[in-house]
Amino acid sequence: MTPELRLLFKPRLWLSVARGRIELEGFLWWLNSEFGRPYSELRRFLHETRRWKACAERRLDDVAFPPGGRGALDGPYAQALYVLVRVLRPRVIVETGIGNGYSSLFLLAALESNGEGHLHSIGWDEPGAYLPAGSTSGWLVPSELGRRWRRIEGRSSEELPGLLRRLGSVDLFLHDSDHSRENQAFEMSEAWRYLPPGSVIACDDVRASDAFDTLLSERHCRARIIDGRLGVLIKQG
Repeated sequence: MTPELRLLFKPRLWLSVARGRIELEGFLWWLNSEFGRPYSELRRFLHETRRWKACAERRLDDVAFPPGGRGALDGPYAQALYVLVRVLRPRVIVETGIGNGYSSLFLLAALESNGEGHLHSIGWDEPGAYLPAGSTSGWLVPSELGRRWRRIEGRSSEELPGLLRRLGSVDLFLHDSDHSRENQAFEMSEAWRYLPPGSVIACDDVRASDAFDTLLSERHCRARIIDGRLGVLIKQG
């Protein structure tokens, strides 16, 4: 069944898609305001995501997931990350939490479009994770995007400090691992020390705790929250 037909038979899905599009439009205007990039250029970046969204959804449709869904930072959130990377042109991205690799795919695709940069992802095949039978974390990322990807097996609590020290500087940090307050606060505070002015922290499930809001209030950052889920903040000079 095509995506269009699915919307006809599932009104809630239609509403979700419509809300996602509205949220993306708002995010584009925010990027236009914060970074001064022409809206037409941002729309072009968003259009580029269609190829990768179709690629991911085709592969996801071919597999069976365990009860509870696929646990992906997908849809408008992944598309927003793609546009953000196209705008920032980061040389170094650090991501915690890999899962199926949906967000990793979009980050890597944007780096490839930019022609520069690498993604460093920390994750492990956690028991009970939203992975199809027989799959390992990151299985969704096509091999053509692998050359800019550096994967680190393990928990962020153990691997993140050492990775940040080795890299020295990070342009974009994405939290998408354990969403407990303790871990969200730990990861963002660790990453903050290695972010130069103008760099960005993105946090999935910002409403899982008050860690993101606390960082905003303490550091006086400018931020945007997409659909109450994905928070994006800019470190000020």
